[in-house]
Amino acid sequence: MYDKITLATWPEKPSRVRANRHYIISDENGVLIKGKNEWTVMNIATGKLQRVSEIYPAELEFCEDISIEENYARISDDFSDAQTVCDYTIRSTDIDLVQHMNNAAYIRALIGTINTKDLQEHPIKDIEIVYKSQSYEGETLTIKRRVTENAEEYGMLKADSTVCATVRIVRE
Repeated sequence: MYDKITLATWPEKPSRVRANRHYIISDENGVLIKGKNEWTVMNIATGKLQRVSEIYPAELEFCEDISIEENYARISDDFSDAQTVCDYTIRSTDIDLVQHMNNAAYIRALIGTINTKDLQEHPIKDIEIVYKSQSYEGETLTIKRRVTENAEEYGMLKADSTVCATVRIVRE
């Protein structure tokens, strides 16, 4: 509880509309977590992607260091043959300032479907999530799961089968 941690984060030089942000969380014994996330910026008025260079300050310096070298996994949106885990109704506590489901709430909802004993026996080693479309309070997401050779893949789908998020979990 009283451990001191250090968080380091930095932007990678972006492409036209995509940018990676890297981070490392460490303590006095070394690295605890490495991560990177890819993001884009959407113009709210037009609904179109905006050039990243239009939002970065001109004086921003980019670091050459990379926290994770691996490319992002490609997770198929087709969950038609996947096992249904549960239905999750989006609550007010899941909503962010823009009035849609907060990105972190998708992870909480998904992890909440895995029992504690299973998480203790097979801890999560790696998690990757792709946000596909927005969802809102009162909507119900169906969480579906399929097992691949080395991971579990989840789809979080609306009633009309629109995929809101795909998740890939690798366990120890």
